[in-house]
Amino acid sequence: MKSLLVVIAIAVSLFVIGCQENNSPINTEAPTSQSPLVKISSNPQGTLPIVTQLTLGTVEAVDNTYDVDGEMQFSLVATDQGVYSFGLVTSATLRPIDGKGEAGTVYDESTDLVVLPDKEFVLYKKIFRVTGLGEKEADLNVMLAISEDEVKIESVWLSQPGPIFN
Repeated sequence: MKSLLVVIAIAVSLFVIGCQENNSPINTEAPTSQSPLVKISSNPQGTLPIVTQLTLGTVEAVDNTYDVDGEMQFSLVATDQGVYSFGLVTSATLRPIDGKGEAGTVYDESTDLVVLPDKEFVLYKKIFRVTGLGEKEADLNVMLAISEDEVKIESVWLSQPGPIFN
């Protein structure tokens, strides 16, 4: 009987605490859809060079290896808490190292929204179709590491074309 009284007393006290008025301020205004873009204090923007030698496929054949020369111009602008507009202009030329065959090119402009946790990097993959390689087809894959104040290239590779879901 004594434990029943303790349980009832706890239940009543929880009920009373739960029914008390909450005095914390609550924002009842609807968010505006026309919020201006605010550049973050460090305003990461710049150019990342893409200068490397890449092989298409798994065989290290001379006729599948290319000198890649290009760049990625980027800008990162805060749009909301933790959400950023990531602008990217990518251009590159791929030349066969044996001097035979046709040179390929990449050109792409995009703006995507990315969610960036505080003080952490997010890996972000972009795939670009290479045009002008004649009979060969290839995609240039770039893995970027993005944080609130830095953007860097983690890896670059060529792959056989597949569907692009950028």
